[in-house]
Amino acid sequence: MEHVVLNFLADNRSHFVDDPELNPEAYAEQFTDAETGHQEAQQVLARARMIIATELGKDPLLRQEMRAAFKTNAHISVLPTDRGVNKIDEHHQYFVRFFFFAKTCST
Repeated sequence: MEHVVLNFLADNRSHFVDDPELNPEAYAEQFTDAETGHQEAQQVLARARMIIATELGKDPLLRQEMRAAFKTNAHISVLPTDRGVNKIDEHHQYFVRFFFFAKTCST
C-alpha cells in the first residue's frame, strides 16, 4: 500500500506494480467457491476494493494530502430548507450564511 501512496504524493511514478497475467475477473474466480456458489467474481472484486480503500484511508500521509487538497479546492453550496426560509430572517445570526453557491473553503 505504501507504494500506492508514494506514487500519489510524487509528481512522477517511482513505483511500478507488476500486473498479473490474468484479467481481474479471471483472477478473482480463483477465490470463489464454485460448489456452494456463495461468491461470484464481482463480489470478490468489490470486497477487495473495499479492503484497499479502507487500508488507504488509514495512511497518515495520504490523509494529510487529501485534507490539503480539500482545503484548497473544495467548494460549498448551501440552500435553505423550507423551515430555514421561514425561521431565518435578516436579523438572524446565520443569515449571512443563508445562500452559498460554490464558495471556496479557504475564504
